[in-house]
Amino acid sequence: MGKVFTFLVLAGVLWAGVAAAQSAAGAASGSGETVTNTVLARVPIEDVTGHELVQSTGLDQFATPDPIAGVSFQGAQMKTHSQSDLVDGSGLVRGYGVWQAASGERLFLTYGYRIPPRTPATSEIVPFEGSFEWTGGTGRLEKVRGSGTIEGRIARNGRATYRWSGTYREVVGP
Repeated sequence: MGKVFTFLVLAGVLWAGVAAAQSAAGAASGSGETVTNTVLARVPIEDVTGHELVQSTGLDQFATPDPIAGVSFQGAQMKTHSQSDLVDGSGLVRGYGVWQAASGERLFLTYGYRIPPRTPATSEIVPFEGSFEWTGGTGRLEKVRGSGTIEGRIARNGRATYRWSGTYREVVGP
């Protein structure tokens, strides 16, 4: 009886571990738009005409039907903190974001994208594309890690509409 009981306990633990591993990964996609974008600092570099570094913070509203690690982000908000290296509004943007779920749980991410050179036909709004990484969070999101892509359109004032898609997993251990 002892060997059978030990086998059943070990089988149950193994099954629970496999079930947890299966639920610990997933994919999500959605869309978003800038609600506010505030420039905190604008530093002219003066090496070429129109070259500047820009620090900004913003608030985005986004939607996804896909829960991440069991947390719904439908109608959630994201705070952004960006550093841009631009020449005439084109260049690299990198930053940090904090997704805030209705439950109060937060998911942290880093992002980066390139704004292509503007032409007279696209002087106000241009397409952009880039990537992001989920780096953890609070509550059920603490061990979430993942990555994805982002693409959309951005105006000179920093307001954007975009689509994103990514995959995630929950890391094991510290």
